[in-house]
Amino acid sequence: MATLVPFLAEGHAAGDRLLVVATPTRFKLLRAELSPAAVVEFVDSNNWYRSPGHATACAAKHFRLTGDSGLRVIGEPPWQQSAPDELAEWSCYEAACNLAFANVPIQVVCPYRISETPAGVLAEALRTHAEMTDVLGTRACAGYVAPRQFVPDFEPLLAPPPPASKATVVRNGTFEDVARLATRRALELGVVGRSARNFGLAAHEAAAQFFPDQPVEAQMKVWTARRELVGELLCRGPRQPRITGYLQPHPTDGTGDRLWLTRRLCRVVRLASTPYGMRVRLHLPAL
Repeated sequence: MATLVPFLAEGHAAGDRLLVVATPTRFKLLRAELSPAAVVEFVDSNNWYRSPGHATACAAKHFRLTGDSGLRVIGEPPWQQSAPDELAEWSCYEAACNLAFANVPIQVVCPYRISETPAGVLAEALRTHAEMTDVLGTRACAGYVAPRQFVPDFEPLLAPPPPASKATVVRNGTFEDVARLATRRALELGVVGRSARNFGLAAHEAAAQFFPDQPVEAQMKVWTARRELVGELLCRGPRQPRITGYLQPHPTDGTGDRLWLTRRLCRVVRLASTPYGMRVRLHLPAL
């Protein structure tokens, strides 16, 4: 609080737009300390941080609407509520924000509650944030890593697919062939309607990301686990940065990540490099 209130107060004095992404309790505490004249946009962190992909879409929507003024943001992810397979993705999200909004007049403070945040997350924060502020003051993070070179240190290994999941190969195919395969496998596993269609679309965009050209040579396995539809796509092709999928495609020239939509559709998308390309695992709530 001692750091957050002056940060917002200085922004108010400078005419910046103020955005707080936090719990209602945190917002009430901040509001009580700020001038009544300070206009603050509040977004419940439970809505913003539903998943790494959803948070990326929220940031793209809110951070670019700055007009002629600057923007000051307080963003407090609910780390203690995140599933284990999401933690590395949240670090990728934070790393990617440094690149995605590098040319936007924005200042962001990310509060970390040391007593509640996993030790691995705190260590990664020093690699995804250029500066840190604590009781000793503000200083550069010596371990900061440029976004395109960032790879999470604490990422758990991907567990092997269950033995019952059969591999299906797409040879000399198209992105649409991958989408049809994913949708068909979802239907065979009892997932219907929008979930099956979204799974096909997520697989389509993943293939488009990792295959620069068609025809496609890929292998896919699909299974269900803990009320989710899980798909793994093995793509032969060049390796890509770990933050792939966190950069929104440009609305006119199409530059950016096709995997951005995949991340929006899925709870989590995990990437791993292999000797021959990329391993992409999609987790879609569907059951």
